[in-house]
Amino acid sequence: MDLHLHHGKLTLVLLLLGCADPASPPSSEQVSVFADAGADFAVPVGEPFTVDGTASSPGTGAWDFGDGTVVDGALAIHTYNTPGNYVAVLQITSEGGLTRTDAVAITAYLPASEPRPQASSSMWLDEDAQRLIVAVPESNALAVLSLVDQTRTMVEVCERPRTVSVAGDALAVACEASDELRILDATSLETRTTWDLGTGTRPFGVVGDNDSWWVGSPGRDEVLKLSGTTLERIDVPGGPRHLAIDGASHIWAPRFRSDRFGGSLSRLTEESTTTIPLERDPGPDSDTASRGIPNLFRAAALSPDGGTLYLGGLLSNVERGIYTDGNPLTFESTVRAQLRMVDTAQPADRFNDRKSFDDQGDISALAVSPLGNWVWVAHQGTQTIHRLDAWSLDIRGSILAAGHGLDALQVSADGERLYAYAWLDRQVHAWDIQDVGTPRPLWSASTVNQEPLSPEVLWGKQLFHDASDPRIAKDGYLACTTCHPDGRHDGMVWDFTDRGEGLRNTISLEGHGGLDMGRLHWSGNFDEIQDFEQELRHGQSGRGFLTDDQWSTGTVSSPLGDPKAGLSPELDALAAYVSSLDVPPESPWGLDPTGEALFFNKQCTVCHPVDEQYTDSGRPSHPRHDVGTLTDASGMRLGTLLDGLDTPTLLGVWSTAPYLHDGSARNLEAAIGAHTINTPELTPAEIVSLATYVRGL
Repeated sequence: MDLHLHHGKLTLVLLLLGCADPASPPSSEQVSVFADAGADFAVPVGEPFTVDGTASSPGTGAWDFGDGTVVDGALAIHTYNTPGNYVAVLQITSEGGLTRTDAVAITAYLPASEPRPQASSSMWLDEDAQRLIVAVPESNALAVLSLVDQTRTMVEVCERPRTVSVAGDALAVACEASDELRILDATSLETRTTWDLGTGTRPFGVVGDNDSWWVGSPGRDEVLKLSGTTLERIDVPGGPRHLAIDGASHIWAPRFRSDRFGGSLSRLTEESTTTIPLERDPGPDSDTASRGIPNLFRAAALSPDGGTLYLGGLLSNVERGIYTDGNPLTFESTVRAQLRMVDTAQPADRFNDRKSFDDQGDISALAVSPLGNWVWVAHQGTQTIHRLDAWSLDIRGSILAAGHGLDALQVSADGERLYAYAWLDRQVHAWDIQDVGTPRPLWSASTVNQEPLSPEVLWGKQLFHDASDPRIAKDGYLACTTCHPDGRHDGMVWDFTDRGEGLRNTISLEGHGGLDMGRLHWSGNFDEIQDFEQELRHGQSGRGFLTDDQWSTGTVSSPLGDPKAGLSPELDALAAYVSSLDVPPESPWGLDPTGEALFFNKQCTVCHPVDEQYTDSGRPSHPRHDVGTLTDASGMRLGTLLDGLDTPTLLGVWSTAPYLHDGSARNLEAAIGAHTINTPELTPAEIVSLATYVRGL
C-alpha cells in the first residue's frame, strides 16, 4: 500500500498506572487492557474515512489524528484536508483508569493525474514486461534486465546513450555522442526512426507523450520538440539536461549550469515559455548549512498529482573566499547538496521548503513513491540513498553503500521495491522497502557483458566521482566531479586566494587528454594529474593517497616538485581517467572563413597556434601571458607573483562560458574584447567576426 513508516505498527505509549511496585507482577486487569488501532492504510485528501478501534478491550476510547483533531470513541470518522504521513493514536481507558495506546499510520495523498507525470532517467521500469531498460553510455547499448531471474540482454543502439523514455508503444533513447534521438519499438526494442538533431546538440534527457518527444540539449542551450516530422528548437539557458513532463504535457527544464546571478527553471507550454528564478540561499555558513547559488541540477521528479516538482542539485558557495568576503573556503562551506521544490500551479520556487543535506555534496537521482508520500534521493558522492517525507522533507530511512555513480532510481507501482542504477559499478540493485528501517537487498545484476573501459580508467572514473573515501574528501562533500561534472565544468568562479591563487573560473577537462595541452589550471601550477593530491589534502580535506612519508620526501608536496606519478596506484588511475578525456566537443556552429582569415592576420596564432591545439601551453618554456585581464582579484601563482596566465585551448571553447580566468566575460565577444595588452586593436565588427570563428572550433 506504499505506506511503510519506519515505526510500522507500534505501541507508542505503555502506562502501568496504579502499580506501586514496578517489580510486582501485573494484575489480571492490567493484562486484559489493550488497544488495537488496526492496520495502516491510505486515503485521498478530502475524503472521509473511518478508524475502528473496537477490537480493543472494553473501555473509553479516543483518537488523536495527528493534525490537531481529537475525537472521542473507539469508532471515529475523520477527514484529512492536507496531504501528509500521519500517525493516528488510539487511547483506551479501562473502568479502573488504566490506559493503553496503539497507533496506525495513515497516508493522506493527492490523487495522481492522468497521464502520470514522468521525468527523464537512464533507467526505465517496465513492470508489464517485468524488465528494466538501462542506458549504458560507454557500451553504446541498452541493458535489458529481467525482474524475474535477472538475466541480461544487450541491445546496441547509438553512441553514448544517456536516458530512455517510453510513450505509448515507443521507446526513445537520447544519444549524446551521435547527436541523435533513436526511437525504438517499446516491446521488441527494434529501431523505428532515427532523428538527426544536429552537430553539437549533445542530447541528454528525453520525455514524451503519445504525440511528441522533448529532448534537453546542453550543447545548444535548447529544448527540442519532435512531433510528426517537425523539429522545433526552443531556447533554454544553462545547458538543460534532465526534463520532466506533467499530465498537461507541460515541460519542465531546469538549467544545468547556473551563472553568478542564480539558477532558473523553464516551463514550456504550447503557448509560451516561462522562466522561474531559483533563489540563492543566504545561509549563513555553518557545519550544517551554507550560502550558495543553486547549481548542477542532475535530477528532476514530479509528484504523482503533478503539483510539485523536485529538483536535485547543489549549492555553489562562490560568495565565500578571502578576497571575496574575508573567509577562506573550507571543505564543508564550498558546496552542499540541496533539494528544491517548485509549485507547478503558480509556478514558483517554494524557497522556504528547500532541503539542505549535511555531509553530502550532490544529488544525482530522484524518485517519488506512487502515492507521492516519499521522495527517494541518491547522492553519488557518498553512495547513499535517503528516503524523505515528501511534505516535511525529514529523512525517514537510508540505504548506505548503494554503489558507485548512482545515476537513476525507480520505485515499483506498489511502492514495495526500489531499484537503483550504480552506473560506475555496472550494476542495478533491488531492495525490498516495505520496512524502510531495514531495507532488504533482493538482488543485483550487471549491466554489461564486457567492460568497455580498461580496469585502470574505470577505477579512475570511480575515484573521480567518489566523495565517500576519506582519502579523497572529509565528510562526503567534495569529489572531483563536483566541479567537473562528466569531466567538464560547473560554470562557476571560485575564490582560491587561500590556496595561493585568486579568482579562478573552472576549466573543463574535456578534450584536454590530461596533459596533452600543457600544464593545468589558469596559472599553470600543476605539471601532472597526480598533483591533484594537493587538492585532495587541502581543498577537500581528505587524507590523500600518498603516505605522509611519501608526501614529505624531497619536493613531492610541491605541485611542480618531484614527480608523484608511480607513487600511488589511485593517483595513477585518476590520471588515466582524466587523460582519457581526449576528444573535444564538436561545435554546433560552422567555421566562419572571414573570422578565420582575421584570426591569422591579427596574429592570434602566436598564443593559439593551430598546429598545437590552439594553445602554446605545451611548449617547453611553459609561457604565460598578461593580455590585460589581470586585476587585484587575480591573486598569485603558488603563493608568489602571478606574472601571467596559461593559454587556454580554443578547441571546444564554445561550450565553456563564462570566459577568462575570473569569469568576467559572459561571452566570447567580451573575452576577445578584453585582450588589451600586446594585442592588435580590433574594431567591434572584427571582434564579432573572430568570436564567430572561435565559436566554431
